[in-house]
Amino acid sequence: MQQHISGDYYIASKLPFNDLQAHKNIQTWLVQHGYSMLWSNCQSSDMVRKGFLSRVRTFTFRDDLQKHITTSKEWKADPFQFRVYFDSFNAKTKSAHVLMIDVERPKVDSGLHFFQAWYNGKLKNSPNCIEYLFLPLYKKFYTEDERLKIITDHHHHLGKDSVVAIKGLKSLESVVKLVSGVHTTIRKLLLSVPAPNTTSGKLFIQVERQPVENWLLCCFYASDATKITPKLASLEDSLKKFVAPDSWADLFVDGNGLSFSGQAAPLVKNKKNKIIFQEPSPETTAYVTQSFQTLFKPKEKRPATDMEDPKQQSTVVTPATRVKQSVSYADATTQQHPKLVLPEGYKSPELSSPTITTIVPHTPAQPVTAFNFKPLVEEEAFKELTVISNQHSGALLELRECCAHLCASQKKMSEEITAMNRNFNEKFDIMADCMDDMYESINSLKHSPTRGSKQRKELHALPEVTLLESS
Repeated sequence: MQQHISGDYYIASKLPFNDLQAHKNIQTWLVQHGYSMLWSNCQSSDMVRKGFLSRVRTFTFRDDLQKHITTSKEWKADPFQFRVYFDSFNAKTKSAHVLMIDVERPKVDSGLHFFQAWYNGKLKNSPNCIEYLFLPLYKKFYTEDERLKIITDHHHHLGKDSVVAIKGLKSLESVVKLVSGVHTTIRKLLLSVPAPNTTSGKLFIQVERQPVENWLLCCFYASDATKITPKLASLEDSLKKFVAPDSWADLFVDGNGLSFSGQAAPLVKNKKNKIIFQEPSPETTAYVTQSFQTLFKPKEKRPATDMEDPKQQSTVVTPATRVKQSVSYADATTQQHPKLVLPEGYKSPELSSPTITTIVPHTPAQPVTAFNFKPLVEEEAFKELTVISNQHSGALLELRECCAHLCASQKKMSEEITAMNRNFNEKFDIMADCMDDMYESINSLKHSPTRGSKQRKELHALPEVTLLESS
């Protein structure tokens, strides 16, 4: 069975994008059919779905990930237009929400080589130093078993997460100075806050910004919620311990402290999709084969008779085997402030002068206006509920029309049956009268066989009568 992931429509119009998008009929069609409209970054050609990134959480801010890619020297050496968006990857009864990647058609091969080299499941080429895995879809078909392996690996690396929203900090890319004199960004600072006796040894495993209200989404494993939630109340004090006092103004928005909100859940879609079967290149085939060797393989359940000796210690695979970050503290006799261990592979930002306290990189305005990011679960649920309600309303209207048509047809048929019965009764009465007359005539002829000749004689014997016209 051939399967595909999803599809796009590319529209060329003389109308401005904002006018076309704001049109009432266009908005109605988008909502009813579950589509979204956005400005294409590539205006010279259409986009081709090239593959997807696995192990990406659905609240990941795609603009930051895309900026991280376009600022790399590898991308600048051979630039190409691309876009990223979330969609479902299905296999039988299981599905995963992955980050799809489209590339402009003339640069498909360049984009394929770049993502296969940058996201091979081992390199931490992401704003949060997470090891993403790229899997191609261009001219590549996956069997059901391969799809199940990909989905199992995806859920294993993500695990069960909890997300808390924090407000009161400046941009994640703002630079602050630590008490040790090292300069780092606020994102790296939040990812480096230690949390002993937790799965990762850190307070958060991923920090993402949101497009509105200056809220930050901070993620941690759900299994560590009982240990991390109490530490959130003292997060502001913990940050002040690591940041130099003269750089607190670069860390906090104002003196009102931090604000926290509830938790957000991952987005989930349940749609059956298909992918077109094509022949991939030998390089892509070799890359996929190598990538499958890095996927997580769950242990098979064994019967009780095959269990190992309980005296021997068994090795348990936990999320801690995927994230190994040490927590160290300075000796109180040699240093008065705690030492902050930055994430592995992190490089301190280059500063022109050590006295600089704030560096906010300029982010150019993007032409993408609406539908450029995924809403939270409440907005997504409301949108899906709206689509389902519209579908039910349309079905109910068609049912009402069918009922009205059925009633009219039934009434017409009843009238026709009544008229037919009335006509049949009239014809039957006429036929009965004729039968009665015939019966009487037959009886008359039977009992008086000479009656007819006598009557004829009497008629000939009658006198002639002449009528005179009056003057």
